[in-house]
Parts: sequence; C-alpha cells; structure tokens
Amino acid sequence: MGKQVYTKITMIVIAEALAMTLTNFISKHFIPIKHSSLSYIICGAILAFFVVLLYDRIKEKRRYRIMKEVKSLADAALMRYNVQDKNHHN
Repeated sequence: MGKQVYTKITMIVIAEALAMTLTNFISKHFIPIKHSSLSYIICGAILAFFVVLLYDRIKEKRRYRIMKEVKSLADAALMRYNVQDKNHHN
C-alpha cells in the first residue's frame, strides 16, 4: 500500500478520536447526547469523510501546481535549446 493510504488511515483514526472528544464536549457543555458507539461512528465517519476529502483536494492542488512548474521549466529549457540550435546553424 502507498504512503497516501497510510496517511488517510491515520487521518481517519485521528478524526474518529476527535469525534469522540467533540461528542463528549458537546454532550457535557451544550446538548446531552446519548453516548453510544453509533453516535461516535456517525460523527467520526462524517468528520473522516471531510478530512479525507480535504486531503485529496490539497494533494490535487499540489500535483497541479507541480505539473505547471515542470511544464514551465520544460518550456523554458526547450526555448533555450531551440535558440542555441538556431545559433549553431547560422
């Protein structure tokens, strides 16, 4: 399995722990919530979904930015070699 899969699994586990803490905090200070495994699972699943979605978007933006930079560098290199080839042929 790739590094991204491990990262996502870690993020999901952290999201589940955060959901449990958040559920306990809300239940203690605001609205009483019955503490059942189902409430933890539902809250954790929703939070994990958004965490992984955000992670995927960040990775995609980074990938796009890197591809853009590589294309820009390749275009600059090709223009330089194109100019050098013209100078050698004259």
